[in-house]
Amino acid sequence: MKSTSLIKANHALANVIHTDFTLLSVIKRFDIKLGISDSTIREICENYNISLAFFLEILNAYHDKNYFATKKLQSFSIQLIVNFLKSSHHYYNNEKILSIERQIQKLEWDSPDHERNLTILKKFFNEYKNEVKAHTGHEEETVYPYAIFIEESCSKNENIEECISKMQNYSITNYAKEHDNIEEKLKDLKNIIIKYLPPPSNQNILYEILSELFLLEKDLSDHARIEEKILVPKILEMEEKLKQKI
Repeated sequence: MKSTSLIKANHALANVIHTDFTLLSVIKRFDIKLGISDSTIREICENYNISLAFFLEILNAYHDKNYFATKKLQSFSIQLIVNFLKSSHHYYNNEKILSIERQIQKLEWDSPDHERNLTILKKFFNEYKNEVKAHTGHEEETVYPYAIFIEESCSKNENIEECISKMQNYSITNYAKEHDNIEEKLKDLKNIIIKYLPPPSNQNILYEILSELFLLEKDLSDHARIEEKILVPKILEMEEKLKQKI
């Protein structure tokens, strides 16, 4: 299977992992445990009670940046999409960022400016970490509950007036703009490492940190794409339907 070929239901998940190891973190978000033998994706989804169609669309979207079946992804429920997005938040805040933070703690400089260099890097990293935490917290406390409420109201034709009231107090159209700050802070952090910090004594750790930051950037970009291209249009469409019922 070529790196840009479509991942299909009859593919062995183990082979998919060998082809693109970056999908490991995505697979983990579905609570799939390793020791999968030569099981196909279809068999694994059946065993774990996972939506096969949704799992395939997510794998392909993360595997190939040129693949993004917008209409297919928009056909899934907001609840299903939100569950995956929340599992991604957990991965970012409780695993990936903490792992990078531990690597930063290992850095040492053979110079009198050791503390200064480490302080600068920690400052930019903490700003980025706090930005991600604030952003994901806002999504889970405000955006996602709003999206699920709109979907339930639209499908059941209930709580229409309450929906309209919520729509007047919250605008989903401003949601996409909130990703810009995270992207800028990550770019600043990478530039600090690439351009400005002197090489530490343990140079390999700095390369590892930078590699992890680029992997995190790609993952966050795919995550934001699902929110902006799938979640937001679905909510806007449902909002319009609800407005027409008044």
